[in-house]
Amino acid sequence: KEGSYKNNKANNWWIFYSDKKKRKIQYKNGKKEGYSLIYINNRLKKAERYESNKKTGEWTSYFSFKRDNPNAKF
Repeated sequence: KEGSYKNNKANNWWIFYSDKKKRKIQYKNGKKEGYSLIYINNRLKKAERYESNKKTGEWTSYFSFKRDNPNAKF
């Protein structure tokens, strides 16, 4: 895993690696806050949205994600 801390809490983007899977997660003050992007074999397969560690949305289609989140930029 790789990422950065602010005041000893995970902050900004963190990347978690496993065999063929990579997960990029946004953190704020040690909690998932923002988006989680799941890649398998370096291809984006799923996006999730979190607010205070609770999942509030999930998409497996790029087009439905962009429809629901038109201002999201990574």
